[in-house]
Amino acid sequence: MATRLSATAAAIGLVGGVLATSSAVAAVPSAPAAPAVPASGSIPFSVADPDTAPRPVVTVAIGGVPLLLLLDTGSTGIRVAADKIPGKAVAVTGPAAAYGYGSGIQLHGDQADADVAIGENHTGPLPIELVRSTDCFTDKPDCPAAHGVKPAMFGGVLDGIMGVSPEEISGLVNPLWALHDAAGRHLGRQFAVRYDPAQVSGEVMLNVPAAGYGLVQLPRTPDAGSHHRGATSGYDARAYVSSYTGSYASRAGALRDGAPATNRPEAAALAMPPSWNPRAVQTCVEGTGLRKTCGPAMFDTGTPEFALNVPGGPAGVWPSGRSLVVGVPAAGWSAAYSTGAGNGVTVADEPSTAASGTLIGLPAFAKGPIRFDLEAGTVGFPVAAASNVASAATVPQQRGLVEAALAPAAVQPTPTPPPSTPSPTPSPTPKPKHVTPKKNYPRLPFHTGKKARSLPDTGVPMSAALGAVTALTALLAGIGTVLAARRRPDHES
Repeated sequence: MATRLSATAAAIGLVGGVLATSSAVAAVPSAPAAPAVPASGSIPFSVADPDTAPRPVVTVAIGGVPLLLLLDTGSTGIRVAADKIPGKAVAVTGPAAAYGYGSGIQLHGDQADADVAIGENHTGPLPIELVRSTDCFTDKPDCPAAHGVKPAMFGGVLDGIMGVSPEEISGLVNPLWALHDAAGRHLGRQFAVRYDPAQVSGEVMLNVPAAGYGLVQLPRTPDAGSHHRGATSGYDARAYVSSYTGSYASRAGALRDGAPATNRPEAAALAMPPSWNPRAVQTCVEGTGLRKTCGPAMFDTGTPEFALNVPGGPAGVWPSGRSLVVGVPAAGWSAAYSTGAGNGVTVADEPSTAASGTLIGLPAFAKGPIRFDLEAGTVGFPVAAASNVASAATVPQQRGLVEAALAPAAVQPTPTPPPSTPSPTPSPTPKPKHVTPKKNYPRLPFHTGKKARSLPDTGVPMSAALGAVTALTALLAGIGTVLAARRRPDHES
């Protein structure tokens, strides 16, 4: 727990993200193939803190104001700092149900209806939460909201969270459920999330068919919208402010499903989605020093690591260089990962249940895409490809992202040798220069530029440069001697 809290502290330096304009996913030889049927558009995201605690950030707009929101498949609904939104852009319907996170942060605010724009598409009147204040639960007095501090996820750095879980929580609705185009066609009820660490970005693919995915059926969530903290042990064991595994008991008199329909005539047309338990994906994990263990888990983009609950397992944080295999037997999917920058693993000696337990975080989505069907209540994983070539050829098409070309060996540029200079003695053959590949990081609104690691390379050998300086010095000295001789009077003539 202490380790996870220290990881959360990285949120204080969190950098935001915008819609990525130059990112795509190249085929990874060890990853399964993406399904062959293309999706109809996508919502790009960039990733903050990619080397420490990667978190996906999308941009939406309410009332014409752009908002930076954490993309979270582990919670439901848009919850945004109230002071970030124009009052005229929302219609307050009543107090929001109590809600909190495993870090100990609890939210206080109002529920309201607002039209949310994601790219060129809109949700129409959507119930969201306007977060007006935050504080800590009594058993977490030192949470990130302690002493009046504004949490990073709610106005400290980002503007809020966009939860896209298939679970109905406290009257809020997954915005992708309501997202539609200008013709009224729903776009996000079957979506998939894909993450590309090399490009520090990813995308939410829209209208993704089930073809090419192995599907796992989620159970229905009992008593959706009012999970009681004591009944389900839903107090999230995670310390990350970005994610959720169980809501808290509603405040007395709070509206379970928002305001009465008579106060929300426009929202009545929005059919409430079914509620599915995202924490019930039967998942197996094993790795260096960790025996194979299977149990319920949640695939959660809001968690920046693999947070594993393994009864009797070696509790602690894994060092770099360890291997981890994550598999979903019912889907016929498994993927291997190695700990290191952006791939953290923390093991807790605790059971994993369908109420609270193992969290398979954003790094797992690099071996996706992973698909969510809000109507059918399934989670889909890409089936294995027949070959790596097929994998490269069947990557779903993207909208809003620039396709990155695959890099075969022949594409590697060959350095042009410098012009040869005659020399009486043969020169030793120079060793080939090591070329470090550059990452094309997307531009972020919070730029954290780095200092140059070395001076620019002019391409001129140091010995040649010194020789040129010496020759120039001698030339200037000779010119000075001649001029001095001309000015000197000749007493012997």
